[in-house]
Amino acid sequence: MGGPFSVLEWLQIIALGGVMGAVGQGVRTIVGFKKLNDAASGQTVSVPDLISAERLFVPLAIGFIAGALAGASTIVDIKKVSGQQMLALVAAGYSAADFIEGFMSRISPSADVAAGERGVGVAAPNASGAADDGAIG
Repeated sequence: MGGPFSVLEWLQIIALGGVMGAVGQGVRTIVGFKKLNDAASGQTVSVPDLISAERLFVPLAIGFIAGALAGASTIVDIKKVSGQQMLALVAAGYSAADFIEGFMSRISPSADVAAGERGVGVAAPNASGAADDGAIG
């Protein structure tokens, strides 16, 4: 962990890491939109019909938490945060959903879905046959 920070510095580190982690998940969500659009093309359901705000919020929250934890463990001087550290926080947020999904699939594996097969940002048909995207809707 970092040095002896004040409470205000810890809040800044957590906020910076969290926002950058959420940006990473935002990038991943854009990729998910593209996959969702590709999967929905030619079907009777439109992309906006497949998007739910609740399922959009969870990955962004995961990215925020992952970025905040990464920031708290890697930033040693809040006044001297480098561009590489910022990109590392974005990468932590981007990859957090994959890590959590892989971890959870080992704890409680689903009989019908292989680990990583139905991940955040991967379009797959749902019960009605319409495309469903874990990160978006």
